[in-house]
Amino acid sequence: MRLIGVFFVLSTFICNAQLDCYTFDDGKSGLCQSFYENGKIKAKGRFKNGVRHGTFEEYYEDGKNKSIQKFKDGFPEGVQIGYYESGGVKFEGEYTRGYGEVKEYSADGVIMSFRSYMNYSLNEEVLYDENGVQIAEIFEDYVDPVDPYEGNEVLRQKVNAIYYKQNDFEFVIEQKEAEGQVRTVKDKIVELAVSDFPEVEAEFFGGASAMSQFIVDNVHYPYLAIERNIQGRVYASFVVEADGSISNIRIERGVHELLDKETIRLILIMPKWIPGEVKGRTVRTRCRLPINYSLN
Repeated sequence: MRLIGVFFVLSTFICNAQLDCYTFDDGKSGLCQSFYENGKIKAKGRFKNGVRHGTFEEYYEDGKNKSIQKFKDGFPEGVQIGYYESGGVKFEGEYTRGYGEVKEYSADGVIMSFRSYMNYSLNEEVLYDENGVQIAEIFEDYVDPVDPYEGNEVLRQKVNAIYYKQNDFEFVIEQKEAEGQVRTVKDKIVELAVSDFPEVEAEFFGGASAMSQFIVDNVHYPYLAIERNIQGRVYASFVVEADGSISNIRIERGVHELLDKETIRLILIMPKWIPGEVKGRTVRTRCRLPINYSLN
């Protein structure tokens, strides 16, 4: 999967038209409108004490709706919706006393992003690929500057920033200046998404028969398990990385700790796999493997 370096996009999809025709009674309140050169309405809305208050509407030059958004005392409040010129929904959301959610769509109607807001500030952002599959989740969390990336794989470094991998996510630790103070900020950048159903499945080099032979040649049936007549089928899952290496081994359904540990050991010593593919790109792929332990 191609990693995407994404940072916060602090946008709320508010009315962008320049409202340059004012009919305020007192210079601060009243109806405000803007027009195209051909005289058709471009945008309109009301102000109260110099800030947006009420419903604001934008229009395309042919008169079709471009957006309808509601405000209260200068802040978004209520339903927000925007349209493509074709009529499809571009974004939709709703705010209630500073808390809001906004979804953005492509012209084809596929979701592109989801954003949630707290106190009118971006709280979380989820990004999707062209097929509507989630590829990233972004949030902000302040942490103490005490090597929070220690023990994790460092991916790359920049001035005042270290990018590292922790579990299935890429994080960045960087120094940011805010309100006159420098703080260490931990951002979750990208979820290193795993494909469960790639177009081309990941495969043990040589295929299923070669993998079966590898297991037969390398399995160490635990002595205590033999003594206690412990047998059965262990179901494991793991991730084949884009480079073919194996990570995130999990026992989905075990039999006994002795056989479960042997299953993990077997998967750990496997050679690199042939990675899965989606649209010609190698991707992280989740694989599931049952190993049967029998004393017959």
